[in-house]
Amino acid sequence: MVLIFKVIILGDPAVGKSCLMNNYLDKGFHDGDPPTIGVEFGSRTEDMMTMIRPEVLRIYREKFENKQYKIDSELKLHIWNSSGQERFHSIVTNYYRNTHGAIFVFDLTRRSTLENLKKWIEDYEKYGTKSLSEVGALLVGCKTDLEDLREVYDEDIRKIAEKYHLPYFTVSSKYDSDKITRVFHNIGNQMMEKFMDNPPRSALDLINLRVEREDYKFIDYNYNKKWCCNLL
Repeated sequence: MVLIFKVIILGDPAVGKSCLMNNYLDKGFHDGDPPTIGVEFGSRTEDMMTMIRPEVLRIYREKFENKQYKIDSELKLHIWNSSGQERFHSIVTNYYRNTHGAIFVFDLTRRSTLENLKKWIEDYEKYGTKSLSEVGALLVGCKTDLEDLREVYDEDIRKIAEKYHLPYFTVSSKYDSDKITRVFHNIGNQMMEKFMDNPPRSALDLINLRVEREDYKFIDYNYNKKWCCNLL
């Protein structure tokens, strides 16, 4: 089985959302790319042994693996990068639904983009199907390489991070590939922990958690209930 977690990236226009996603997807850095129209999609499959912390993976295996059900070693992220433009708002909010994680991005060279995170977080909680406490979530400040233009500093970020109880990272999509990978690994671990706290107990629950298998057999997660694990 390959778990598929859906992540959405939110924030003002031109804060670096596309560059953040493209760096993680190994598409390189392209300065001056046109703004995102509506939403754009990307995906990446990771080895759980590399992505998930050993203690989290151990609990996951103990909780779900049994004689009938062998856990696959892969986890796939479906990443939806959203436009920050107001004219696409009604389209973008449709993609908040059934997400397992949210990355809120701001531009370190524009203080207003940090202040606007309040709007994006409230927007997510309004239109999403889960509250922020039920999903993986974090803050990312982009463009650390533009130090001479910087308007947002750690103390500023820490205040909003503490307010919403979220971890935060500051990165350069131009230079920080390893750090950006850690960003997505962090949210991957958060989503795995949330999944274990509230695992699916029926076929209906699994509709909102996409799972890929090579076969279509029913499996048992020790709840004395069975469901098909290929619901898309």
